[in-house]
Amino acid sequence: MAAMLQDTAPTTREAAPSDAGESVLVSREMLERLQAELQFEKTRNAALNMEVARLKRWRFGSSSESLDCTTQAVLFDALLADTLLEDIAGQRARRGVPPTPPA
Repeated sequence: MAAMLQDTAPTTREAAPSDAGESVLVSREMLERLQAELQFEKTRNAALNMEVARLKRWRFGSSSESLDCTTQAVLFDALLADTLLEDIAGQRARRGVPPTPPA
């Protein structure tokens, strides 16, 4: 964008009337071009923000950490079985019964 600004010659108040009309046209064309570039960049920025949001939802969304019901049930049952075995071993230890070897 700086290169676009450097391409235009500065206008002075002492310019001839015909040069003033031409400089206004050049300034208006530059303004329209810069406005179009700004609109393009705003649209591109919005599209990139939407893509980042979509990728964040895909990567960090709740569905990425969820398990189906059957997997959860199996894991819960295994946890209950382990807890029950630990409770039985603790009760036997309090009674002074030696632990049974695992089967």
